[in-house]
Amino acid sequence: MRKVNFPFRLGTYVLLVTSLVHLIGHFYKRPPANDQERQLLELMTNYSMDMGGVQRTVQNVLSGFSLTFSAALMFLAALNLAVIRSRPDDRRLVKSITVINTVGTGVLLVISGFSFPLPPTALFAIAYLAFAVSLFMDRGRPDIDAHP
Repeated sequence: MRKVNFPFRLGTYVLLVTSLVHLIGHFYKRPPANDQERQLLELMTNYSMDMGGVQRTVQNVLSGFSLTFSAALMFLAALNLAVIRSRPDDRRLVKSITVINTVGTGVLLVISGFSFPLPPTALFAIAYLAFAVSLFMDRGRPDIDAHP
């Protein structure tokens, strides 16, 4: 029985850590630094708008996206862990999942580079590199040991 290579496992655990760190950041509330920030937070939190037939504040929408982001990273890590634990010998499956992880974390890295602070960008860079190295390591392995 083969094991899934170390870079794939590393990338998976980095995704899980990124999700948990993001959740901590989501629930941490920094007090406003000045009057402009206080006014902006007041409007984001209390001014509601009609969004598709429901009343929502900007803060509601941002919180929803933030929680969805963490959940999506957890689900991707859970999918990877399922492959690691249940089908490590299925080279075709592992390669397919590795390609998806490499492309997905590459896209997240680019978005993060333009939109997020340094910590998530660094974590996405580590995950992307881990999955890219994993993909490179699996290039020469034959797919003959895959389950039917």
